[in-house]
Amino acid sequence: MIINDELERQRNAPVQKLLLTVPEAGRVLAISRSKMYDLLTSGHLPSIHIGRSRRVRVSDIEDFVNSGGARHEIGQQSSTSQSTNYSS
Repeated sequence: MIINDELERQRNAPVQKLLLTVPEAGRVLAISRSKMYDLLTSGHLPSIHIGRSRRVRVSDIEDFVNSGGARHEIGQQSSTSQSTNYSS
């Protein structure tokens, strides 16, 4: 059936991640998990909290790499803060 085929294609379509776990972000940057936490704690790389989970935006990783790993200055940050908490 055509409708079932279309639903199956949508279900199997890849989803682009917007957020990564700390270990995933570390793998993307080719650094250890502990170095990732150093970057997050120092404010060099922003993160968000969703409940008790900490996530890193893919766009923040790209910005970090494009800036040569330079520290995000308060005036240079996007409209989000260094660490944002979203509780459920």
